[in-house]
Amino acid sequence: MSENTNVPRLYALDHLRATMMLLGVVIHSAVSYMIYEPDQVWPYRDPVTSVFFDILVGIIHSFRMPVFFLMSGFFAALIYHRRGSNCQCRRVHSTVIYAGSRMPGYF
Repeated sequence: MSENTNVPRLYALDHLRATMMLLGVVIHSAVSYMIYEPDQVWPYRDPVTSVFFDILVGIIHSFRMPVFFLMSGFFAALIYHRRGSNCQCRRVHSTVIYAGSRMPGYF
């Protein structure tokens, strides 16, 4: 279970993650100005709306979450490659158990 410290950090993935998080701020602020009301659950609706924000939200929403899923798969494969299957199984198992203990009635 030794860490390989000779592997360089992938700074491009850090920047990609930061960019996607900032786009999350943009998308959540733009929802208030959309013409289309997404299930009417958004807490604030501005009376001045524009179709520009509908298009902006649609474009950002089309790729932002898939990028997060691709990055998580990449990092899971990287951990699996570096630490082996035993460590990966223990980590996933402990995460599921912890998340399950935080949601009573879910399991």
